[in-house]
Amino acid sequence: LREQKTSDGRPRLKMGAAEAVDARQYIRHESLRDDDGRQYDMVILDAFTDGSTIPPHLMTREFFAEVADIMPEDGILFSNIIGSYTGPQHRVLGGAIRAQHAAGLVHIHNMPLKRQDRSFDPSVPRNNLLMASAQAIGPQQRADAWSRLADWQPYPELPMGRYVSRLVSLYDDQRARSVAVPVSEDAAYRELSERLRSRASATRSRQNSMWFAIIEDPDLIAQVGQMVLDGHPNARGWSRIPAYLKLQYLEVDWVHHARAAWAGTIGEARRQLPGRILVHDKLSLIGEDGRGGALEHSIPRVPLFTDARPNADIFNR
Repeated sequence: LREQKTSDGRPRLKMGAAEAVDARQYIRHESLRDDDGRQYDMVILDAFTDGSTIPPHLMTREFFAEVADIMPEDGILFSNIIGSYTGPQHRVLGGAIRAQHAAGLVHIHNMPLKRQDRSFDPSVPRNNLLMASAQAIGPQQRADAWSRLADWQPYPELPMGRYVSRLVSLYDDQRARSVAVPVSEDAAYRELSERLRSRASATRSRQNSMWFAIIEDPDLIAQVGQMVLDGHPNARGWSRIPAYLKLQYLEVDWVHHARAAWAGTIGEARRQLPGRILVHDKLSLIGEDGRGGALEHSIPRVPLFTDARPNADIFNR
């Protein structure tokens, strides 16, 4: 899209980070100057700091109102927001929905990232693709558009099985204790690589895009540790391996994974309960006034993010 041009020679897609230091500055000033005040059909908000949090000034009612001003009435804001419904960071997600609604983008529907082979857990933090517009955009009002989304397939030209990552990492029963490191492709470690792959064969199936094995064999873990240090001598967590740590071997087919994630996400986003209640609609998630929806997975205690009281992640988890 960045290479395609409109009829008057302008790029169809412009990346704010390449045009201005700050997204809000770009919307307020540079976009008006460069595009003569013309409106955008779609705005994508995908901005994160090193701590995987969205800058607070890009999560307020006032900012979303500025976004709405540069779009036509049927324009759509897409926001990538990490959070859950009932678990960690639920207020971050809920606050974003409420702030967008308060800014006049009253039709909001969430597409929670979910693999096709997994069930949806409202307590688990994940990437959420929020869609917000001044006009109806939900699966019931725009069934034709959602059917086209369901029919679309990522990377249709690529075969499965060609783009595969094989990673090893150390962890205990609570959390990861090392960085994930690619399995060496050196011929000296071919036999070790095959041993790891055979351990993951039990989880391999056509439905799964990720296969893994949990290994507690100390000799095998030591061999993997040596392989890692030979190729990555400064890899965090691998210089000394305590006896209580386990090894995880993970294999990911990225083409399969992208397709499974897309199919699972669209399918989950369209899910309805009896009575044609959309599970991931704004009304189900935060209610009409932000005081909470009526479903079991509705987001509790939803704040309203404003310039005067922006999101503070330390409090909104």
